[in-house]
Amino acid sequence: MKQFLKLTALFLFAQLCQLQAQTSGRPDAGRKTWDLTASFNPAVNLRDAGLSLGADIRVERRLTDLLGATFSAGFTSVSRDKFIGIADQNIIPLKIGAKIYATSKYYLAGDIGLAIDINGNSNTAWSVILAKQLNNRFDIGIKYDDYAYPNLLGLRLGYRLF
Repeated sequence: MKQFLKLTALFLFAQLCQLQAQTSGRPDAGRKTWDLTASFNPAVNLRDAGLSLGADIRVERRLTDLLGATFSAGFTSVSRDKFIGIADQNIIPLKIGAKIYATSKYYLAGDIGLAIDINGNSNTAWSVILAKQLNNRFDIGIKYDDYAYPNLLGLRLGYRLF
């Protein structure tokens, strides 16, 4: 069993360190295999009358022309209806996931992870993003976040830093 774990770790390390020398006919071919993207995410809380503002940093490792592995961390502030006695909630989501490129411009991303409330509670979190890359730097899309209690549907405005 130890041998299997060592071989698996070696294989993953080799995958992360490999260089891509060949390019395809895609417009973004030859692009770096690592991307760092920042996004702003205004949303509507689907369970309560309220709005949400969030931001995150996403690291992507391009595995193939059609698939990427992602890690994201961010901050989301959820405003709820004050009249029913529920205070605002601040969440730090930490998620891993996959990004599938349907075409050179459109992608579908799915993430799963942990949503840590500032008050110390934590829940499972997952999200789905359907987006379009506008150019080499910007993308825009629709994002659904499920943090166990607040369910958010909103806009994702992303900017690729490098």
